[in-house]
Amino acid sequence: MDDQGRMVGLITQADLFKALMSLTGVKRRGLHLAFEVEDRPGSIKELVDVIRQYGGRMASILSTYERAPAGYRNVYLRFYDVRRERIADMLTLLRGKAKLRYMVDHRENRRTIFENP
Repeated sequence: MDDQGRMVGLITQADLFKALMSLTGVKRRGLHLAFEVEDRPGSIKELVDVIRQYGGRMASILSTYERAPAGYRNVYLRFYDVRRERIADMLTLLRGKAKLRYMVDHRENRRTIFENP
């Protein structure tokens, strides 16, 4: 709306969807991991540090308290550039830091559920 109250533009659902796709990094075709993480300073950084140790480059980090037990939060990490043969070792380290819920491999179009939420 302009100063006179006339409509000068329109934001559609498609526009919002494209913005969300861009913000979450889904177009990178990498990996998406979901965790239940203890809500304390540095807990997300610990996960990101492991991913970076394996060559991963972060596309997005999202978190929410919705549906998380008291004292925890749900964290969703999207990243790329981890070599496929190193994923299992990386997951082992990550499981030592937080509860791993699921993984989506967007390049292989495969989802692995580690626990029912």
